[in-house]
Amino acid sequence: MRVKLKIPNFFHFETLMKVRVTDLNYGQHMGNDVFLSFAHESRVRYFKTIQMTERNFFGCPLIMVDSIVKYKSQAFLGDEIRIKISVVNCTSHGFQLFYLLKNNQTQIDVAYIQTSMVFYNYDNEKIMPFPKKFKDYLKIKN
Repeated sequence: MRVKLKIPNFFHFETLMKVRVTDLNYGQHMGNDVFLSFAHESRVRYFKTIQMTERNFFGCPLIMVDSIVKYKSQAFLGDEIRIKISVVNCTSHGFQLFYLLKNNQTQIDVAYIQTSMVFYNYDNEKIMPFPKKFKDYLKIKN
């Protein structure tokens, strides 16, 4: 059974990353483990543009609770990958991020990734409610 992910109509952020030699596997293409590393790096870059971090995101820490990677095509050494991020599926305690990875030269989709982020208090190990400041930010950006 294949996972289906819906591509959003709107993206909050985009960035470029190059496939490095250390990103390759024995098949000489980008390894499956690297896709989540690209997602993480692009998420950190996005958060930085809005003066946020994963440890202080609108006043609350975040924890990733799951991820889905849907591979669409191979990426090779030197390929420039455009990564677009959209905030989707907000709940009372978190949200999901959708990542569209596309080869910047060929415009072919490389992967779709979705990560679920939850507001989490690491000190008492409890889930936290969705911060109002982030809701307000999303209203402005959407």
